[in-house]
Order: sequence, then C-alpha cells, then structure tokens
Amino acid sequence: MKTHSIFLLFVLLLVGVLLATACAATPQPTAPPTDAATRHDDDHDTAVHGEEVAAAVEMEANAADDHTTDHADAEADHAADDDHAADHADADHHDEETSHQHQHAEVPADFASLSNPFAGNEEAAAAGKTIFEANCVPCHGPQGEGDGPAAAELNPKPANLSDGDMMGMLSDGYLYWRVTEGGAMDPFNSAMPAWKTVLSEEQVWQVISYVRTLSQ
Repeated sequence: MKTHSIFLLFVLLLVGVLLATACAATPQPTAPPTDAATRHDDDHDTAVHGEEVAAAVEMEANAADDHTTDHADAEADHAADDDHAADHADADHHDEETSHQHQHAEVPADFASLSNPFAGNEEAAAAGKTIFEANCVPCHGPQGEGDGPAAAELNPKPANLSDGDMMGMLSDGYLYWRVTEGGAMDPFNSAMPAWKTVLSEEQVWQVISYVRTLSQ
C-alpha cells in the first residue's frame, strides 16, 4: 500500500511538470495595437505622402519655370538673330549705296590734269563757303551731306560731300569738271546745274577749297 502511494505521487509530479512545460512553450497572443499607435502610423504615412506630393509639385513647377526660361532665352536669341540680320542687311545696303556713290566717270582729258591753285588757302575756303551757302546749300545741305531742302524731290540724290572716303577718291580736276559742267549728262543725269556760266574760274576753285573742308 505504501509503494502504491509513492508511485501515484510520482505520476502526479510528472504530469505537473509536463503541463508547466507545455504552458511555457505556448506562444502568447500579441496585444492589438492601440488607437494612439494606429493614429501615429497613419499620421506618419500621411506626412510622408504629403512630402512626396509637395516634392512632385515643386519639381513640376521648377520644370515649368525652366521651360519658360528656355523659351524666353530662345525668343531672345531669335530676336538677337533678327537684329543681327537687320544690321547686316542695313550694312549691305549702305555698302551698296556707298559703292554706287563711289563709282565715278572718267575725267575728260581737258580736266584730268587740273589742280587747285588755292589748295590749303583759308581765305579761298572762306570765300568758297559764302558761294556754297548762296548756291549749293538748297541741294547739298549746310554741311554738304546731301540733305538740303530740295534734296527730297531729286533723283538721283545730291552727293554727300562730307563723305571722306568718297572725297578722297576725287581729284581736283574731277571736282572742277563736275562743278563747271553740272550733271545733265551721262552717266550722272542729275539736276545739278552747270556753274560755268555763273561762277568764274577762281570762284569755282574757291568752292572746291571749301568743299574739301567738309570731309575733314
């Protein structure tokens, strides 16, 4: 009887140990997240999403600004090209006119060897200025630029006597020929009168002396 009691006690102890071991091995249920934790996660996700959206909007705005800037730069470059082309066209037109003005007929033999006896004479130039202002300004203008009050109605226009390049190409004999014989002849066919019937030889040279000063 005593042996039977000991054996029963041993069995009970063994069952208790097994139960304790089984309980320890059983996984404990995880507590569900609290509302505060859920809200924190939601807030974090919303903040991250908001930052991503803001970044995307900023990138689009920057891209639009860059596009606008590029477009403005392209328009500025195009305008600069147009201005350059216009300047180039004006320069070509000016060169054309200058080239046309600098094409002069050959001086007749009777005039080719003439030279101004009053060259560099200030008194002769002063006398020539008086003659020029009385007779030449209406067409050639006060500074000899071909812009006198009558010039607008003339075709071809009066020569620009202040053009240093042109005047440097013209000999005294050429100028004497043009003043005395006028322009009613080929290749000029202009309205310039023949001053040989109005001015003396000395007066013609005086006018030429003054005209030379207009391009200096």
